[in-house]
Amino acid sequence: MKNIKQEEPKSIPIKPYKLKDLSKLYNVHRDTLLNWLKPFQAEIGERIGYYYTIPQVEIIFKNLDLPSIYKKQDKPESKAIIKEPEKIEKERTPKFNPLLFTLCLIF
Repeated sequence: MKNIKQEEPKSIPIKPYKLKDLSKLYNVHRDTLLNWLKPFQAEIGERIGYYYTIPQVEIIFKNLDLPSIYKKQDKPESKAIIKEPEKIEKERTPKFNPLLFTLCLIF
């Protein structure tokens, strides 16, 4: 029997991040991330230049949870995403109609 080794979650470096870098970690557009941060803006405070400081990043990770690539997952989400287009493709495939086929041969 094969020994299946589960991947351990990656450790996320706690460092100053730009908004662009945080949005890449969460895999969302920067405007979406800004909307997510609005309820916590008073607690987070203003950025210093383009960067969120280490304490601000810790507050963001605490309130928004860690990005999905850094969390341990039982089932990968990608399988559900892959199955969805296959289902849609099958639904769009037209069924064979013998009457229509016969009419096409006649004309």
